[in-house]
Amino acid sequence: MRFTLKKAMAILLLSQAAQIHAAQRSVGLVSSIHIGGGTLRVTNRTQPLSLLKTVSVNVYAAFGQNARSLKMVTTSPLLDQQRGIYQSDIPGIGFSVCEQEGENCLVAGQTRSLAGAHYSLRLYATGGIRGGLYAPGTLMQLQSESRSVLLTMNSLRIDSMPCSFTAQRVDVRFPDVTLKSGADQLAVKAFSLPVSCSSSDDYRNVLVSFSYAGEIYQENTMRTNLNGIGISLKSSAGKQIKLGYQAVTPLNDSTFSAVLLRIPGEKAQAGNINTSATVMLTMR
Repeated sequence: MRFTLKKAMAILLLSQAAQIHAAQRSVGLVSSIHIGGGTLRVTNRTQPLSLLKTVSVNVYAAFGQNARSLKMVTTSPLLDQQRGIYQSDIPGIGFSVCEQEGENCLVAGQTRSLAGAHYSLRLYATGGIRGGLYAPGTLMQLQSESRSVLLTMNSLRIDSMPCSFTAQRVDVRFPDVTLKSGADQLAVKAFSLPVSCSSSDDYRNVLVSFSYAGEIYQENTMRTNLNGIGISLKSSAGKQIKLGYQAVTPLNDSTFSAVLLRIPGEKAQAGNINTSATVMLTMR
């Protein structure tokens, strides 16, 4: 019996210790919400006030489930009151705090409902953006009925590409030509690739290569569907382009020319030409 009593007392003491331990683990509300901005990739075609990224903000971790209202205080300049966009300390980057679908954005001096709402930090382009690693720090102060917390962004990396390009079909249409003896070059047609750079010096950061799925004559002439007729490509400087090589040639600009020609030593065939090549553009 004594053994049984001691065992019961031991169990009782362990239970009390567990209850005391649980009471000590109550978690207090945070005084600052820290978020990471991650990485933004922008180009010279990024339009002002276009949305770049959305980052979820856990406001309930700061205010608790019983908070009913939310308002903000910031010293940042207001750019768009309807969308609550403010200019950050990062050049060309603005921010807002809104419900997740971009509704009911916080504007200084106005109170928004917090009950049942999930908020997000939204980052916008506001002008000329410079690449780099930034530590924005405190963006605003958020206030509920009973407490205030700081919304802080720890870091934001911006990769600003000086050039942009789009995947699209480029049509090169030659004029009608007549096969004449002694004329090896039949027609020349200029064309441009869908590349846009902020300045002429930036084109050197774009590497280009052309490939052709059909038969190639002397590394630089595409055999067409017509016997004895080929197409070669030249840069804006008039340099012949070799086909099928890796993208190691930097652009001077986005302009090229296609040359319709006879293949030496072969009988030329009249008809319609329908052929295609692939161009690969790589940023370095």
